[in-house]
Amino acid sequence: MIINLFRLGLSKIFGAVTAIRNMAFDLGLFRTYRSKLPVISVGNLTVGGNGKTPLTIKIAEIIQNTYGLRPVILSRGYGGKERGPRQVSNQDTFLTVGDEPLLINKYYGFNVVIARDRIQGAKLIEKQKLGDVIILDDGFQHRWLERDLNILILDITNEAALNESLRGKLLPAGLLREDFKKSLKRANLICLSHRKLTNPKELQESPLKKEIEKYLPENIAAFALYYESLLFQPNDFDRNLPACTATTIAKPDAFIDSLRVAGIKIIDSRKLKDHSKELPSIIEQLLREKKGSLIFITEKDRIKLKDHLDQRVITVKAKANLLGADKLLDSLQKNLSITKINYAQKCE
Repeated sequence: MIINLFRLGLSKIFGAVTAIRNMAFDLGLFRTYRSKLPVISVGNLTVGGNGKTPLTIKIAEIIQNTYGLRPVILSRGYGGKERGPRQVSNQDTFLTVGDEPLLINKYYGFNVVIARDRIQGAKLIEKQKLGDVIILDDGFQHRWLERDLNILILDITNEAALNESLRGKLLPAGLLREDFKKSLKRANLICLSHRKLTNPKELQESPLKKEIEKYLPENIAAFALYYESLLFQPNDFDRNLPACTATTIAKPDAFIDSLRVAGIKIIDSRKLKDHSKELPSIIEQLLREKKGSLIFITEKDRIKLKDHLDQRVITVKAKANLLGADKLLDSLQKNLSITKINYAQKCE
């Protein structure tokens, strides 16, 4: 009881400091940096997994394939030892640059720069000509670097996630980084994130989607990110075998629920802290203890393990898609002043 009251008190202080900070930015009291390149910020209001990485990858693919431009992701490099600014390379590990930057670079082939100081990261991108468009990962609260498009992700995976945004408490009593209603004024575009397997019809008719749309300003467009299928590597496993999961992601329940929807028989789940470095030892432990079981891990966690794994370890990639992608395309063209091209024709 006393601890909860103490946290509520700290939340009020945190809220006041955050409000003053945002007001100072709004009034131009802080010196910010305007990059020579277009900047897209992808961020959220709550701590933990909200679908930032899948959306960042999806936007990078659109920038590259639809507009024929070179996206470069600018990340803080959370979980890595390096402060930057520097470009992520094939020689890096998740220990040096963090798991998400390494995932995006190694598995998707996009240029990634890590920098605790995002302004210095942007300047490095400009100086070394690493890309044409900067995608600022987890940038909604990082206001020192100006952006042309500010995308705010709101999690509607389940009722608990929805309530975190609409009715949650500020840190440290809750998960909110800042006030919900006030933050909407800074967004150019809203992404509603559904981190479980679904289809466009179910998502369109979702009560949670309709509930949160009541709170969104009419002048801000919204689209949705969802997972349409799961891809397994290797894919030739016996689906009748019992299965375990081992995760180091912020909200693993959506991953586990999606596996169950796909027909996987989960008997045990090891949920480590987000960005934990203990996954390799947990995998080895499960391989010893659960000799007749499969072990399912996320694509993000695969990056933390050695190249050659036991055949019982199955990597799961959630294939993301967009509902209302035209809203994103319209915002890209409007805010970044870029026009759609036929990329295939440009390459001929």
